[in-house]
Amino acid sequence: MIAAAPLSPAGAKNSKALTVATYNLNAGMAGNASTMRALEAIDAAVIFLQESSAGWERVSRRRLGGRDPHRAFEVRRQPWGSLGVLSKMPFDHHSIAAKSGPFPAWLVELETARGPLRVLNVHLFPPVRWFARLGWMKAYAESQKVHERELKEHFARAKSPPDLVVGDFNEDLLGRGMRWLEKRGFHSAMRKRTNTWRWKTRIGTIRWPLDHVMLGKGWKAVRARVLDTGSSDHLPVVVTLSRR
Repeated sequence: MIAAAPLSPAGAKNSKALTVATYNLNAGMAGNASTMRALEAIDAAVIFLQESSAGWERVSRRRLGGRDPHRAFEVRRQPWGSLGVLSKMPFDHHSIAAKSGPFPAWLVELETARGPLRVLNVHLFPPVRWFARLGWMKAYAESQKVHERELKEHFARAKSPPDLVVGDFNEDLLGRGMRWLEKRGFHSAMRKRTNTWRWKTRIGTIRWPLDHVMLGKGWKAVRARVLDTGSSDHLPVVVTLSRR
């Protein structure tokens, strides 16, 4: 289900449910007005960001500082690897350095009204780096091997499995990285295939479900939506969840 309307308020301290979101802002269009309005419209307790470059950090701190008082950014020399978190509640985080892939991950730890929540925020290897050499079909297939290795390394560094894995996976639900997570008890918050990425080409717009919120065994999705908004090549995924 794709919807343009913002979610109703969720994630308040006394609520039984918690709303989280993940959004790849697109590092190449920092401060874009449409994407900024989309970010402002997401009513979530915590938003996990990818490609949150220095420009995105500046504008989000200025525009969202009052709404999301707890925030952190890791700006990389390669801006596509930058990560961030905007939150209404305090959190701790640490960066997990990349080995197999070019970008780090973040392990974010929050204390919510529903108890502790550990979230792995990822931006897995983008197959676009191999398009020119391999063609997009083979590049997409080969990149999944990297994704599986990245997730294995991130989990090893996290020491114990997180509650959620969120972000830009650069593969759909049939990908090797996603299947690796499913074998460890994770499931997608989305009940059906929903495109979250769009890219204009000479032959039309390519659409693909590349952004995900994967829930561990202790959590279930009450509501999950992709918001058809903003000018980034990615769309925000917003999930209201609760403990099983």
